[in-house]
Order: sequence, then C-alpha cells, then structure tokens
Amino acid sequence: MFGSSISSMKAHSTWMDVNANNVANVNSDKFKSVDTKLQEGQENNPKAVLRENERVAAENRSNTDLAKELTDQIPIEKGFGVNAKVVKTKDEMLGTLMDIKS
Repeated sequence: MFGSSISSMKAHSTWMDVNANNVANVNSDKFKSVDTKLQEGQENNPKAVLRENERVAAENRSNTDLAKELTDQIPIEKGFGVNAKVVKTKDEMLGTLMDIKS
C-alpha cells in the first residue's frame, strides 16, 4: 500500500509537470500539447502514460486546450493530496510503533 501511494504521487507529479508545460506554451506557435493518462503499471502501481495530443489547431497555433488543462489541475491536486496523507499516516504509525518499542 505504501509503495502504491508513492507511485501514485510520482504519476501525479508527472501529470502536473506536463500540464504546467502545456499551459506555459498555450501561446507558443506550433506547440503540440501532451496528454497524460494514469494507468496501472507494474505490481498494480499507478504510472503516468504520455502521448502527443492529436487535436488540430489553427495554422501556426498551439493545440493546447486551456480549459481542459486548468480543470485537470483539480484531480491532480486531490490525487496527490490523498496519497500524501496515506504516506504521512504510515510515517506517524511507524513513529508511534518505534516509541512503543523503545
């Protein structure tokens, strides 16, 4: 469970990095945005899968959909936060266990 949360946090971080790059280049000529999907990876741990967006843009314009990119930030934030709480709780439990043992 702990490893799954760490993998999920890494996947969400990758998703946010790609999202931020897409937003930063929304006005860049001929920029091709990248879509990120979270999928099941090795040992059922989540991973980020990237693929170039095939959305057609106006001539010499970016194909970034700003509305999509901005609304994607909500599940990215929530997903990362939930997994961070799991890691923090596990850390607190281990700390308590160590205090009991000593």
